[in-house]
Parts: sequence; structure tokens; C-alpha cells
Amino acid sequence: MANQITAQNQTLTIPGISLPSGDSGGSVSISTKGPDAGYIVGAKDSSLQTITYSEAEAAYQNPLNQSTINSALSLTPPGFAKEVSGVIDESAYNAATTPIAAPGQTLPTVQNTASIPPVSGGGGTSAGKVLMLPIDMQIEGDGSQDHIRIKALKYQPPQGGSGGQFPALGDIINNGIPSANAGLPPANYSYIGEVILPMPSEVRDLSTVSWGDTKMTPLVAGAIGPISTAVRGAAQGNIGGVISDTLQNAGGIANLFNAQSGDFREVVASSVSASLLQRTLGLQVEPSDILARTTGKVVNPNMELLFRSPNMRRFELQWKFTPRSKDEGAMVRKIIKFMKVNSLPYFTTSQNLINTPNVFFIRYMNGNKRNKALPQPKICALVSFGIDHSSDGQGWAAFEDSQPVSTVFTMTFSELTPLFKNEIEKDFPAEDDVGY
Repeated sequence: MANQITAQNQTLTIPGISLPSGDSGGSVSISTKGPDAGYIVGAKDSSLQTITYSEAEAAYQNPLNQSTINSALSLTPPGFAKEVSGVIDESAYNAATTPIAAPGQTLPTVQNTASIPPVSGGGGTSAGKVLMLPIDMQIEGDGSQDHIRIKALKYQPPQGGSGGQFPALGDIINNGIPSANAGLPPANYSYIGEVILPMPSEVRDLSTVSWGDTKMTPLVAGAIGPISTAVRGAAQGNIGGVISDTLQNAGGIANLFNAQSGDFREVVASSVSASLLQRTLGLQVEPSDILARTTGKVVNPNMELLFRSPNMRRFELQWKFTPRSKDEGAMVRKIIKFMKVNSLPYFTTSQNLINTPNVFFIRYMNGNKRNKALPQPKICALVSFGIDHSSDGQGWAAFEDSQPVSTVFTMTFSELTPLFKNEIEKDFPAEDDVGY
């Protein structure tokens, strides 16, 4: 992603873009010649109003929009971009959105501000703040360094997209309960600011799901059989007849006592014996114990491992920084404050309620593009943020201004929603992209 838009760029405006708001009459302006060739340099809705950077980024990630954009670019004269690479970064986008050049015209010159969006010098969490450490890290162009960008975004309630109301019953039956935090990139989040850091000391990706072992004795399986017809009827929508069908079919359970298999009769006998001891004498005896003591056999548990649920992924990231100057020492302190402020809850005006902390959008970057060899985390919460100012094992050590000689950041992020196969296949179709 380039960060400067110069007068050398030429743009092509492409209509028919679907926006995160549901507006299908949006358009994007793509640079087709110049240093930003192939990048989105602005986007508008159907009312020709410039949309935000986050909305433009979300629109680009829509596979249908990418197809529309690539098809339009493929028809441009030779020498122009043949595919769109992404969206230019925050500061350059904001500087370029007004005005957007017409097709074939050049964009106005934008003053060269820095190799990255302007680094904030103040406190707080004002929109657009960007903090970077080391302060002279090269993150784009030739010789650029792999790095990570951690954007802070205002949290959205899961059903926030529908005014805080759950969907209608019919929508839930057909489509489930959608979450405003499930998709990427963030479409309707308010951008707070971001931290740009070098690659952490360790980069790991661990996806887990929960499986559990289950048991089903022959007696349980035999009892389920007679009512399976009613259960299947319920699955087909015949809810009204479930009770009557169950009562009718439950009579078949009596056939268990007429089983031809001697082993099965022993299973039934031990179960009945245990039940009678419980009901008449209050004695807790396991049917398997009775069977083992009387026959020397145990019931086949028919054990299998069954899927239980998906799990939330966690990303633990760690850095050690040794400031080389007062400016870098100040940047360490600013980043600590930024991450703390955005990971903590905060009072509402009345202090009767507490707002959810801000959340984070993390990207591993290879120069100006997302590193497709590393996972793309979904929207995350910062569940722990640890600072160690004495990591060298030598106790307290500080410079003349009392800035610690070295500081270790440890951040543990947890995704707000679990990961599914469908999402990887839809959002990252390229075979050599690890996706989420």
C-alpha cells in the first residue's frame, strides 16, 4: 500500500461497487498509472459522497467487488494496472479523497508528510493517531521491513448492526444469529488509531476445536430405537405428532426384555437390578459393577470421539525494546498508554453502565501488503497486556531520565468469533494464501 499520492497518478472510476452499508451504487477510483498504480485512492457512495477509509477497505475485500474492479482494469490500455492491489493507507487516503480525479485526469499533489502516516506526539486516543517503534523503521519501498499493524477500533455489539435488536424468528431459523464481529475487514467500526511494530519475537498460529469422547451402551441404543421414528418426524417439521408418536413407539422398549441375545439380556438384567436397588433400598450401584461381579464381563461402551464446538483462537505476541534515544523512550511510554487505554472498559456518562473496551484489527505486513504466509486474525480483544521493565534479570536499570533500559511488551489477543472453513474459502480463495 503506497502512502503518497502524487500528480503522476491517473485514475479510473469504476461504478457498481457494493458498500458495507448495503449501498450497491458505490464507485471506486483506482490509480492506473504512477507510483500508486493498482491501488484504490478514493471511493464514493451512490450519492457521490466520499466514504471512509475503513468502508473503502471493506468494499475492496468483497470478492464480487474485486471481480468488478479487475474486469474493468483488464480493459484499460496496455501499461495500466491489470489488478487491484489494495487500498492506500489511512493518511494518504484522507488527503486524497477530496477531490477525486475523473478518469484519465491527474490527482492533486499531496505534500510529502512521512514514510508512514503522521506519528502522534500527544496523549489520548484521537482518531488517526499512529505510533511506531522503532521510530525510524522502514515499512515500505525497497528494503522494507516485515512488521505488524495493530489498529484500535470502537467495539460493536454482536447485534449492533440491527439497532441492537435480534433478527426476526424467521431470519434466525433460516440464517442463524449473525454477529457484527464475524467478518473482515471491519466495515462499520470507528477507527481510533494504531500501533506499528516490528515482527514479534515469536509468530505462532494455533487453531483448535473441541472434541469429546462419548459412550452409548447397547441398552441406551436399544431404547432410542423405538422412538427414532418420532425424532425423525420432529426433524421434518412434524412437531405436533412427536408426543403421540413417541408414546406409541415407546411400547417397543418392552421388546428389549425379549432379546434373543444372551449377552444383551445380561445387560438389561444388570440395569434393572441397579434400578431396583436404588428405588427400594436407596443403594447406588452401577449396572456395570453388577455385571462384572456376576459374569466377569463389562458392557461395551461403544466409545467414540464426537465434535463438540469450535474454539476461539488466541495470539500471544511479545517484543523487547531498548530505546536508543529520548524520543524512542517517549514512544515506548505512548504505546503502553495507548494499548492500556484501548483495552480497558470505561464508564458511561452516568457511570451506571460500563462500555466494552475497544477491539483490535491485526495485520502482518510484508512491506506494503498483507503477508499471505501468516494468518489474518479476525477482530480481536486484548485480553491481557503485560509490561516487564526488568526483563534482563539484573533488577532495575534506567537511563538518566528514569526511562527503563529495556521493556518487554506481552500482548494476548483473543478473536471475538470462532473460525470456520467457509470463511477461509470465501475470503481467501488463493491456494497459496494461508488466510485466517
